[in-house]
Amino acid sequence: MPSAFDSAPAADAVTFRLLRAVVDTPATIEDYQKLSEIVHGAQENNLAPEQIAAQIDGTPFAWLIHMLPENKDQAYSFVQALSSILAVIIALVALNQKPEAPIILTPTQEKHIIEQLNDQKRPATPAPTDIPARKEPPNTGCP
Repeated sequence: MPSAFDSAPAADAVTFRLLRAVVDTPATIEDYQKLSEIVHGAQENNLAPEQIAAQIDGTPFAWLIHMLPENKDQAYSFVQALSSILAVIIALVALNQKPEAPIILTPTQEKHIIEQLNDQKRPATPAPTDIPARKEPPNTGCP
């Protein structure tokens, strides 16, 4: 059965809901960093969804457990999206706010985050070459 992360429009909607929910969670920058460490550890250690859930439990983001897919492949798509969201949030907080300040994103910042996430998902396509191949002149001066 396909996941919401398998189609672009559905993935955008799920990513936006996930972003909104993560941002709306009352948490400090340290809480976001801890969740980021959990997510990266899950990816590096090839953890099963239940193991990821056990590590998230007890954090301000325990509600994520209910969103975490049970299928391992879908869980990793979810974790990748969450990892990207956390990286952007942490970077914005580090650049723009005091560490203990609540995280408040404007609609423009939210749109920018979604656009960055979408750009990461799109495969790079090589630019077409418009330069014609160079023609070698005939070899007229050889004996």
